[in-house]
Amino acid sequence: TCNGIVAATFNTDLMERLGAQIGEECLWVGYAGIYGYGINLLRGAYNGRAFEYYSEDGFLTGITSGYETKGTQAKGVYVILKHGVLNDQETNRYGICSWANEQTIRENYLLPFEKAVKTGGTLGIMSSYNRIGSTRTSGSYNLLTNVLRNEWGFKGCVISDYNNNIPVLCPDEAIRAGNDLLMEA
Repeated sequence: TCNGIVAATFNTDLMERLGAQIGEECLWVGYAGIYGYGINLLRGAYNGRAFEYYSEDGFLTGITSGYETKGTQAKGVYVILKHGVLNDQETNRYGICSWANEQTIRENYLLPFEKAVKTGGTLGIMSSYNRIGSTRTSGSYNLLTNVLRNEWGFKGCVISDYNNNIPVLCPDEAIRAGNDLLMEA
C-alpha cells in the first residue's frame, strides 16, 4: 500500500479494514508482529524513508496510523510504530542531533505517536538513532517515560532501532530511560 494515498482518503473505516487485512496476512505467513507503521512526518523529498510515511501533517498521520494499528492488532498481531521521534534523514542518521523546542516537538513530531497510542492502542514503539538536542531518543527518560508512559498511558514495549554495532546506543542509559529492548544483530 502507499501510505500517502491511504492517508489522503480520510476514511477511518477503510484504514482500520486495511490494518485488519495486513494483520491477516501477517498471521498467514507466521508473523506475530511488524516493525511498522512509519509515522514520522514527511518533511522533505530527501527523507530516506519518505515512502513509509503518511503525510506532513501530524494529526492526519496519527489518525491514519492509529486506525491501521487498531485493525492490525485486532487480528492479534502487534505493531511497533517507528521511528520515535524526529527521524528526519536516512544518510548519516546515526546519532545526528535534531534541534527543536518543546512546543514544536509536541505539536508536530509527537502528535502522530500520541494519536496512534490513544486511537490504536499500539503495543510497540521503536526509538530512533538520532538525538533530540544532545540526548539520544533511545535514552530519553522525558520522552520514553514521562511523555509516552506517564502522560499518554502507553502500556507497550519500546525497542531500539537495529543496532548492528553502531556506537549510538548506550544500553544502560536506554534501559533506565524506558527503552525496554535493544534490537541486536
